[in-house]
Amino acid sequence: DFAGAEADFLRARRILEKVQPESIGMAKALNNLGSIAWQRHDLDAAESLFQRELALYQKIDPSGSLVLDTLLTLGEVALQQRQEDKAEDLWQRALAISEKLHPKGPKRAVGLSGLAAAARLQGRDAEAGKLLRQALAIWQGIAANAGADTHLDLGILLLEQGNTEVAEAHLRDDPHLDAQQSG
Repeated sequence: DFAGAEADFLRARRILEKVQPESIGMAKALNNLGSIAWQRHDLDAAESLFQRELALYQKIDPSGSLVLDTLLTLGEVALQQRQEDKAEDLWQRALAISEKLHPKGPKRAVGLSGLAAAARLQGRDAEAGKLLRQALAIWQGIAANAGADTHLDLGILLLEQGNTEVAEAHLRDDPHLDAQQSG
């Protein structure tokens, strides 16, 4: 129940504004409210709440994983708003942090995939392919069946470029497709 959850988070935010306005608790309340706005497709409200969350995390731990998470989220919101340049900037900032914290971690792969999506929307397919391959290499280093979304994205890009044989190999490696075909 989003309405009930939203009311609870608004109440928490009002209390935190009085007692701990610059706390992780306040940032998490803003994140939850932003997530609810995002689910309602109110991208402007979601962006505003996530930006306030980011400002708090930057005060608390400027180069930490909470800043990284929020930058990745803001990149997704910007992409949905069709603000590819803004999304790329946010993901580049996230990648700079992930390079220091976890250069082979999943958040880096998510950032690379986000950059690839923005590149594709701007017609830079070669760059998108390179970024997706980098993301896929990270996912494959984490677990054998990780990176299914990246396989799918790369497979679609390769199909659009006419590289059917390689595209089919990536699509065969997507476990989501196996589950859909057997279900």
